[in-house]
Amino acid sequence: MPKHGPTLADVYLKTTRARVHLEALRSELDAFRKTNPCRVFRKENHKLGRYEIRVKTEDTPDHIPLIVGDLLYCLRSSLDQLTWSLAKLTTGYPRETQFPIFDAFNAKTRKRFAAYTLGVPPRAAKLIESLQPYHRADPSTHLLSQLNRLGNIDKHRRIPVHGDEVIFNFPKMPRALVTALKFDHDQHMVSVPLALKDQMEVAPMAAFRVIFGDSVEGVSCDFAGIECIYEFVANSVLPRFGPFFKSKRLSNPWNPLGITGMSTPPSDRQYLKNSPTIPLVARWFVRWHSCCEIASRQELTGRRRTAMTGIVRPYSESNAMG
Repeated sequence: MPKHGPTLADVYLKTTRARVHLEALRSELDAFRKTNPCRVFRKENHKLGRYEIRVKTEDTPDHIPLIVGDLLYCLRSSLDQLTWSLAKLTTGYPRETQFPIFDAFNAKTRKRFAAYTLGVPPRAAKLIESLQPYHRADPSTHLLSQLNRLGNIDKHRRIPVHGDEVIFNFPKMPRALVTALKFDHDQHMVSVPLALKDQMEVAPMAAFRVIFGDSVEGVSCDFAGIECIYEFVANSVLPRFGPFFKSKRLSNPWNPLGITGMSTPPSDRQYLKNSPTIPLVARWFVRWHSCCEIASRQELTGRRRTAMTGIVRPYSESNAMG
């Protein structure tokens, strides 16, 4: 430990590394989209009198969720190391500390909270407590809860890829004909009577998203969700604890070691300025306008693809732009 006492140097090194993984994930997802992973197959089924559109999506490359796992580990580790550094302010060498993240408030979690934050200054412990997901009406929507569950899936269960979602627009489909749509989830297919074939013209793809998480665990998010988790931890949670440390070497979290001349790159400054707000994950709408779009969602159980879920959403120009 440096002679200056505990600092946030190691903590910010972890989040800096997490940022590297975040940018790698962004790049790999963009590259995957450019391979045109989603294909549409059309067929006139005269026997059934239906016009069929089948959707086939390539499996997400294995290295993409592996990057997510590394990113989650760095973020979760930064919080645990923060707690250790806080405890080090009052303890020679803290043991068994970690940053508590609880969705429920009860006698059991209170006891665990006290054990995890043993030695942490009372004001800092109170600040940690204020960040607990159980303060929210729905704790599962809290970004720390999502980080904790995604990290546990990756560490203890499986690679945290949940599936993918593709949205296709059918701008010529009138509202009155929506009831003619029929989904075959096992075949990843949507169909209409042959007479409506002309109404099934497919507009450019609105969106393709890789979904991370686990339906059994009740956590699901795309890249935007992962990005928001990073932003929350690195730029909202950690800076709140800076005043507990005397060292001024961490005035710039992008330069945790105080190297002369190092500053936040312009692209990063612009990125932080334009960072998205926290999204509502899995927000599904069933509203009607003069036209509609079909969202094809394919989920993975373990590493095996399962059924498609057909969702009807309103088509809009903003969605079509991706």
